[in-house]
Amino acid sequence: MGWKRGSVIMEAKPYAHVICQKYAEDRCNFCLKSSSNLKKCGTCKNIRYCSIVCQKGDWRIHKTECPIMKRVPNVPTDSIRLYLRLVLLYLDHRSSLKDPKAEAPCIRSFDDLMSRRENIKTDKKRAELFQIATDFLRAYTHGLLQLPSDETLLDIFGKMVINTFTVANEMLQDVAVAIYTSPSVLNHRCRPNAVASFDGRRVVIRAVEDIPSGSLSDVSLTLEFKDL
Repeated sequence: MGWKRGSVIMEAKPYAHVICQKYAEDRCNFCLKSSSNLKKCGTCKNIRYCSIVCQKGDWRIHKTECPIMKRVPNVPTDSIRLYLRLVLLYLDHRSSLKDPKAEAPCIRSFDDLMSRRENIKTDKKRAELFQIATDFLRAYTHGLLQLPSDETLLDIFGKMVINTFTVANEMLQDVAVAIYTSPSVLNHRCRPNAVASFDGRRVVIRAVEDIPSGSLSDVSLTLEFKDL
């Protein structure tokens, strides 16, 4: 039993995401919807939400992120903020022994993603980016967090580099960067048989042609990956 053209193959909410800084004053940090009535986090003053519901939805991670962001004189880049959130989720997962899953059903967890960290070590540009991002973590989490080992940090950074892609709004503008664990299993081709669209932070994968096999290995799509 496969998928007919137009049918939904998969949908998912992100494992982790951050709004692009250029839209941070216009869109909710959590749901990514545009709003003229955004409210700043009362403590760090850096994060904005459209409602109490979204603030509560983001609280699991922002409660740890908040005192860190309060220390930062200038808001960091999108990639550094996403890296910070991935590290915070890693620490939360290890402390609670529960892997946070934003998808149902969850085909993959963050632990299942590839990192190709050895490639990063030999890539001068990305090795420098890793050092900059990790120096940021060490500087602004000092006294607040016990960071994992350098090898674990490199593993997290590598997974981010490979699997981060842009989230587009209704005008096809890139409004966020995100990690989706289950959609990462899909193949990527220039002539895909499926397409990704977004409703806020939720991604929906639909078939653009019949896929008779019903196997995810035969599903391909083109996603705009963020160049980190």
